[in-house]
Amino acid sequence: MPHPALARERWRALLSRAVACCALLLAALTALPAAAQAEFATLSTGAGKTCAVTTSADVTCWGAYTAVGGPPPPPGPGIFTPEPTTVPAAAPAKTVDAGEQGYQCAVRTDGSIGCWGWAWYFDQDYWPTRNVAPVGLVKTGVSGTAITNFADVAVNDREGCAVQSTGRVRCWQAGAEAINDEIAGITDATAVTSAGEAFCAVRATGGVACWDRGLSRTTGIMMGPVAVWTKGATATNVPGIAGAVSASGTCAVLDDGKVTCWTISHRPKKDEEYVSFTTPTVVEGTGKVWRMASRPGNNCAVRIDTKVVCWGSGAPAVVDGVDLATDVSVGDGFACARDADAKVLCWGAGKYLGNAAVADLPQSPPATPTGNPQVAGSIGPRPELYPLAPSRPLPSTNGGGFGEVTATAIIVRWDAPLNVPESGLKGYEVTLGGQTKSVPPTGDATQFTGLTPSTSYTANVIAIDNDGGRSEPLVIQYTTLADLKIGPPAFEDPDIAGAEITIHWHPTGSLAPVSFLLEVNNQQISLPGSARSYTITGLAGSTNYLIRLTARDGEGQQQATSEVTYRTEPNTLPTPSPSPTPVPTRVPVIAERVFTAKGTTTIATLTKSPMPVTGRVSVMVNDLSEIVGAGSITLNDTQGRSTALGFLPVTATIGFATSQVTLSQASPLALSYKLRVKVKSVKAFGAIPLAGGNNCQTKQLTTIPLASTAGGFSVASGGTLAGNYAISDLNGCGLFGGLVTPLVASTGNPMSLTLTP
Repeated sequence: MPHPALARERWRALLSRAVACCALLLAALTALPAAAQAEFATLSTGAGKTCAVTTSADVTCWGAYTAVGGPPPPPGPGIFTPEPTTVPAAAPAKTVDAGEQGYQCAVRTDGSIGCWGWAWYFDQDYWPTRNVAPVGLVKTGVSGTAITNFADVAVNDREGCAVQSTGRVRCWQAGAEAINDEIAGITDATAVTSAGEAFCAVRATGGVACWDRGLSRTTGIMMGPVAVWTKGATATNVPGIAGAVSASGTCAVLDDGKVTCWTISHRPKKDEEYVSFTTPTVVEGTGKVWRMASRPGNNCAVRIDTKVVCWGSGAPAVVDGVDLATDVSVGDGFACARDADAKVLCWGAGKYLGNAAVADLPQSPPATPTGNPQVAGSIGPRPELYPLAPSRPLPSTNGGGFGEVTATAIIVRWDAPLNVPESGLKGYEVTLGGQTKSVPPTGDATQFTGLTPSTSYTANVIAIDNDGGRSEPLVIQYTTLADLKIGPPAFEDPDIAGAEITIHWHPTGSLAPVSFLLEVNNQQISLPGSARSYTITGLAGSTNYLIRLTARDGEGQQQATSEVTYRTEPNTLPTPSPSPTPVPTRVPVIAERVFTAKGTTTIATLTKSPMPVTGRVSVMVNDLSEIVGAGSITLNDTQGRSTALGFLPVTATIGFATSQVTLSQASPLALSYKLRVKVKSVKAFGAIPLAGGNNCQTKQLTTIPLASTAGGFSVASGGTLAGNYAISDLNGCGLFGGLVTPLVASTGNPMSLTLTP
């Protein structure tokens, strides 16, 4: 059991991660339309290298990367900086593009662009290189000043293009950043990407426009030192694209979560300004996507469920070992992703992964580069593409007396869709365990019965619009509770002495009985649940007696009976003289005495302030007002409020599900309750769900011993019961289950209940 102070520290650390993930969702709910927003990368991968903007706004690069001022490598691949290396003077940066070969550029926080590295320039007789001055600035001219209104940048092996805050695009050659030209035909760009020798930009209208280097105007030699776009290239719209959120290479993410790709079918020749394209085609099998990276033969995307899916010539497949992803980039044969903890995970060709220890491996599983660089979050909103909001468990309202999950029933709950189609919502289709139910559009829950105890079930909720359209399924996992039943008592060998019979038994079943009812010789005798034997007297010798023993629970809902016949031995005592007619044996009357419970409890790791507790408690009493057995206990949900991280208000809803009630002693009164503590919800600011649910409960039963205090307890007027209890670790708490156990798992938690009739 964690120490309360340690548990609170663990809770703060885990909550920081949860708040970061929730911030992504909050940004989506408050953002402008996705097509008008730019998505700028803080993680970028080139042919064999990766660059990233760290959380401290530095730029670091690794892989086949030559540091600023270093010599250019010979033609062909090579490993030059296998471990992350900071780029001086590039900071403070907000976005970076790793480009191709050895050329890189970054947009700094003041809106200026700095570039560094080297570039290959091919001519007829030799392959010269052009070194770029350390962090050379994009200027208004050779002797001009730095341009400071850039928002995004993209580079290839020798050229760069950038988007200005005005929506215009300027391009330049590596090493000549001060000589740059504006691209015609586009004034509403929001982001730019390189596509080999071409560049493409996302437009504020949701379209995409591209332009191409083409053939040399002066020599006609491909990839010559003078590029077409440097003297008035014109951007051409890619036909058939609407609602583009972001683009990478010649692929775009649309506002419905689909990925569509195209190719450039015509490159400009001498004196030509235009390009043409193949028809964009949707990539099947990616799922709903909100970020992606594309290179020829290597594509990866971040789905809205934070999984990463990649594909080349085959079908898209999920990358194992990468969860809670917020960004992704791809190189030649490898890829890297950023998760919600700002950590980078890279996989694929080992020599490019940023760790010299794996440089010789051809492939490797996801791993963090040496030095664990912490990458800043991407700039721009995450589009909300879920057709249904995640499920939030609510209190049961079906009147059946049980919560969301029992041994044989499950109540599936969901929230209304965030994005309702124009045709309107027709209703929901809910499936679980081979059963399918239709729910009207105003509904948010349905119940499934006849289920198997201790079994995992998957519920699928699909929203259906009035045009027949169906949403992606909302998938919810449940596990039914164990089936706790009282079994019939099992009789053991009796002890028979003359006309006396001592019976022995032991309970069966998965639920311990609260009391037993013994019936013999026209008598009814109530016994506590702890009884295991009883001596029956006043019997006649040499007589058969039918003995019936019934095990009962504390609420009178379950009972199980066993019967046995025993014969007394001959009576060897002398025949007694006649005696007066005996007074009929009094048959005790057992009844349940119910009390209203009101008090407090404190969970050490949640809050130092007591939480209110209300409910009902009962005991079994006879007609002499003597307590003869434990009854039942029902405690209502309660809430605890705390402050996490020193500023963030957190509200936790705690529930109690009783399993067993035992009478430890009648006077002074002492009761023992076995129950499961449930964390039904954990919310930041009282509104943002972080974790919890009706399946989120203690792994072991919690025992709460309550005994009467100094004031005593009476059946007539009640009294106060108090005790301390411990809460074990929890399970079934979902994606952020690790947040919950540190919040409640603790020892020495006091509870005090005042019972009034």
